[in-house]
Amino acid sequence: MQIVREITSKKAIYMFPDFEPIDIDASRMVVGRTKALDIKDTTHEVVAADAPDLWIGGGVLSYDLAWAVSNQEAYDEAVVAKEAVEVARLTAAIQSYLDDTAVANGYDNILSACSYAGSVNPFQVEGESYVLWRGNVWVAGQSILNAHVVGDPVPTFAEILAQLPTPP
Repeated sequence: MQIVREITSKKAIYMFPDFEPIDIDASRMVVGRTKALDIKDTTHEVVAADAPDLWIGGGVLSYDLAWAVSNQEAYDEAVVAKEAVEVARLTAAIQSYLDDTAVANGYDNILSACSYAGSVNPFQVEGESYVLWRGNVWVAGQSILNAHVVGDPVPTFAEILAQLPTPP
């Protein structure tokens, strides 16, 4: 990656892929069709670096042979926001797992499978087992997600799936 950083503070302002031509001169920076008049060759430079685990532009990170946090408050806010998105994605993945399992067994979705529990019919017992399973999946899934500590790696769906109850 190419990092545009302030020369004195080493604060990383922008990050671009290696193939993107960056032109910084005395009057401005040009990247593709974008111009930044506040970026000049007397105040900023381009350096090569591996991408950080979490990229936040605008000087939140600095780079001087290694990445460092320049603005801890902004970085922490970005970590919390990124993790909230991951938790929402994993919650949706758990719901999809419930629905996909029910569909694989001939139902429209998990709600359809559970609906058979509410009345006397040939599928009532199976419907009741889906109700119980769905509840246990959500208890386990929420427990796993709630145990996550901000800043630690968010569990993958495969890690969560391995801890969920077996389908009926």
